[in-house]
Amino acid sequence: MKIYVSNPASQHAIFHYRDPKTNLLGQLTIPRGGQTALDRPAWSREDLEGFISQLHKYGARDAAEAHGRMEGFRQSLLYRVEGVISEDEIMAGNAADEEARQARSVEQATGAALGFDKSARRGHGRDRAPARVTETSVTRDRAPGEKKKAGDVDFSVTVDPTAHDPAERLLA
Repeated sequence: MKIYVSNPASQHAIFHYRDPKTNLLGQLTIPRGGQTALDRPAWSREDLEGFISQLHKYGARDAAEAHGRMEGFRQSLLYRVEGVISEDEIMAGNAADEEARQARSVEQATGAALGFDKSARRGHGRDRAPARVTETSVTRDRAPGEKKKAGDVDFSVTVDPTAHDPAERLLA
């Protein structure tokens, strides 16, 4: 049986798996923006389902899902049994991967801002007053002369220490 695995991310991927038939380790190298075919004629339907379950544990999705919403897409691998993955599906997977990475960045920066705010509001001894406002900014480093692109995200999180509800403390 032949299964195609694509990598819509902007980095090369190496997928390590255990062969369901022989229980030996294997690896599948998938170039960025490309796909690789894994042809195992000796695999039965159960062996193929075992390999697909390993892909699912790694976060891969069926390429047919690329046409809908791909919420929670945490690893940018797509697969299809007995069929090539189209360029449109790879591009949709890339867009979902970008959205997931941006959401993770916002979540991590927000957590860092709230943690820093908590420590900054305590003050350090009697000679230093606690912070009035805490702000965390995230910017992407660019090469000299490189312009900002439409997909680039620069943002900041400002925390208001006077709010009583933690959800109200986030200003931006």
